[in-house]
Amino acid sequence: MKIVIIETDHAQISISLSEVFEGHEQHFFTPEHMQQEMQDYSAGLFYGQFHNITDLQQAEQEIIKFCNEKKVDLLIFSPVFKHYNSVLAIAKAVKCQKIFTTHNLNTWLNPSFWSLNSLKEKFTKKNILKHIDFILVEDFIYNYISTEANYLMRKYRFLYIPSYTFQPSRKRQFIRKNDTLKIVLTGTIDKERRNYDAVLNTIDFFAQKKAKITFSFAGQPIGEYGKEVIHRIIKANEIHPGIASYFPPEIIPTPLMFVEEME
Repeated sequence: MKIVIIETDHAQISISLSEVFEGHEQHFFTPEHMQQEMQDYSAGLFYGQFHNITDLQQAEQEIIKFCNEKKVDLLIFSPVFKHYNSVLAIAKAVKCQKIFTTHNLNTWLNPSFWSLNSLKEKFTKKNILKHIDFILVEDFIYNYISTEANYLMRKYRFLYIPSYTFQPSRKRQFIRKNDTLKIVLTGTIDKERRNYDAVLNTIDFFAQKKAKITFSFAGQPIGEYGKEVIHRIIKANEIHPGIASYFPPEIIPTPLMFVEEME
C-alpha cells in the first residue's frame, strides 16, 4: 500500500503513524525542520521518503500531482491549523482514501465564529470533512465518542491510534526540580480549545486549599481571551504562589520550552 502523510506541526503523530504502517511504502510531506525533529527523536521509526515543503499553500499542487500520479492508496492529514482552503483543495482533488487527524473535535465538528473570516473558515472546515473518509483521533477521544457521544458515530467514521510513542533509551534534556504534581495544559490559550473556565475554577480551588500541585499553561495566549486567562492565573498565584505558570505572552514559545514542560 502507498501512503502519503502530510505533517506540518506534530512530529509525534507521524512517528506513531510510521510505526502503524511499517512495511508499507510511506511518503512524508513536511517542512525540513519537522523532518529533522522526527529524525532526531528516532530515525529508526521511519520507513519512508521525505518530501520537504514550506507549507500546505505552497505545496498544494505538488501534493495533488504526486498522489494522483503515484496512485496513492491512503492520504493522511496530521493536525492542521491554517491554510484550510489548501486542505480542502487537496482533499477534493486526490483520488484515494483520506484520513484527517484532529486533537479537538469542537473546532471541526462544531466550530463557532465571531467574524466574516471565521464564518468562512467554519464552512471550509465542514466542507473538508465531507471529502474525508475517516477522522483520526486519540484513543481517549475515541472512548468519549463511543460512550458519551455515540450520535457522532452515526454521522462520521472514526479511527484511533496511540498518539505518542515512548523511547526508553532516549535521554531527558530536563529533570524534575521537585516532587510536586504538575498538570500541563498544552497548546495555545484559545477559547475554542477547551473549557478554560472549568480549568481556572479548578486552579482557584486548589489555590484556596494551598495544595501541593501546580498547573502549567504550555502555549501562547491568544487575543483578549488569552489575556483574561493570564490575569486569572496571576490572581490565583497571589492566593497560593506557584499554583500555576505560563509562557510569557510577549514571546513565541519554542519547541525546547515545550519539551521542558512535558519532561
